[in-house]
Amino acid sequence: MVEFCYAWPIEMTCPSCGLENPPSAQYCDCGYEFVPGGKPKDWTPAQQFERPALFTLKHLVRCWAIGVVTVLVIVALSSVVPSVFWIFIFPLWILPAIAGLGDGDHVYPLMLLGGSLFYGGVSFLILGLVHVAGT
Repeated sequence: MVEFCYAWPIEMTCPSCGLENPPSAQYCDCGYEFVPGGKPKDWTPAQQFERPALFTLKHLVRCWAIGVVTVLVIVALSSVVPSVFWIFIFPLWILPAIAGLGDGDHVYPLMLLGGSLFYGGVSFLILGLVHVAGT
């Protein structure tokens, strides 16, 4: 008979949840018992933390609101220091350009809508990356 010698402890994989456990574990965090009767009598399973869904209406509205605030801040800052913030004004012209409208007072609502959707989408991507990185 051939025996193998390992220089490091071999972890046990729980057949119930797939969690890696140390070789000395008598039970898994999910409640599976490697050794029958190895769990204490007062043991309760660890609560599973579930992340909220990313694509909820609340999350989308929050990102759009961030976009609206961003557009208002950019417009205010570009009127004070136009040489610095002029590049951030381009996304505001997306919808008026698609609609084929020229410049004038009638395009401001479309500029607000287009810019808020653009910057809301940017915030959605950033918050989505933060959400995924947190899992």
